[in-house]
Amino acid sequence: MHQRTPEITIIGGGLVGLSVALGLLMAGQRVRVLDGADNDARASQGNFGLIWGQGKGWDFAPYADWTMDALAAWPAFAKQLQDLSGIDVALDQSGGYEFFTDPTEFDAFEAELAQQATHLGNRARYEMLNGEELRSQMKGIGPDVVGASFSPCDGHVNPLRFLRALRCSVQAMGGHVTLGATVSAIRLQPNGGFALALANGETLQTEQVVLCAGLGAATLARDLGFITQVRPQLGELLITEKLGDRLPFLSSTIR
Repeated sequence: MHQRTPEITIIGGGLVGLSVALGLLMAGQRVRVLDGADNDARASQGNFGLIWGQGKGWDFAPYADWTMDALAAWPAFAKQLQDLSGIDVALDQSGGYEFFTDPTEFDAFEAELAQQATHLGNRARYEMLNGEELRSQMKGIGPDVVGASFSPCDGHVNPLRFLRALRCSVQAMGGHVTLGATVSAIRLQPNGGFALALANGETLQTEQVVLCAGLGAATLARDLGFITQVRPQLGELLITEKLGDRLPFLSSTIR
């Protein structure tokens, strides 16, 4: 039997691409995901796995509301992924801290959280702790820490389990995931749809395209007639020796 061309092809099999794929499949769409090479620069394989809301949308109310909705949806989403994939993503939403060593930055972030709270109303949940309060509650907090914010809504998942659970869930829902399929060009077809040129010389046809290629979107976006601002950004990361036990707190800056 001739198989119909998938209605939607998602370029990029990271967290964003797989999440979009899962949502489309649940809406009854036919979906194929093309994932690139294992050695691509992938935020999906090198992230903290944080489920975080502190400060998000402080200057834009819809984003603040969207973030809080997402935090509230995580327990049901994690269970859904486990039911589909058999993988426990290790969700833990027991709260998280933002630590500060600069008093000016600490005060500025407190003002941002207060503004975020004006958008969220009674859904806002956070507290500010000064350095002495932190040191009375936790061992090992040094004298240079001037304070921290804490929100009981924040948490984390195991990032590599989460990526695998998403991929397995997409496949369980009937989506097709092709690994090692690097798209080098996208061409609009005269009669509708798109031709996707792969790096291995193969060409695939699809009715619709969703571009979720991360850093690869900068080149492919031009084929679709727009310019994206996605670009690599240099950061700093200090990696120490492994610890026998987990840290006694969850933080967006110390993991």
